[in-house]
Amino acid sequence: MRGVEVICGLVETAKLEENRTQRKRKHNKVGSAVDQPVNRRWCAFVVLPVTMEPSVTMNRMAELYDSALEACGPLRPPERVYLCLVDGGIISYYQLAMILGV
Repeated sequence: MRGVEVICGLVETAKLEENRTQRKRKHNKVGSAVDQPVNRRWCAFVVLPVTMEPSVTMNRMAELYDSALEACGPLRPPERVYLCLVDGGIISYYQLAMILGV
């Protein structure tokens, strides 16, 4: 897909969700790190360019999801696929499977 980057790699998904929850609450708990086992998952991030239209249709999201699966290859499909939006240096990410219901 033109202008769309797909990044695959091991991600600490629990840390992503924790950071997202903290951002939603608009506070940062410094020094509240709890020793938990590191749970890394093979994930794909579909990064949309800043110049893309601000609205994305469900069909477009399904295409992005499929392109992420293709980019990671059939031997190691991602466990989770995230849609990343960049706005003025702020990166927001959403789990595509939850949006699409797959």
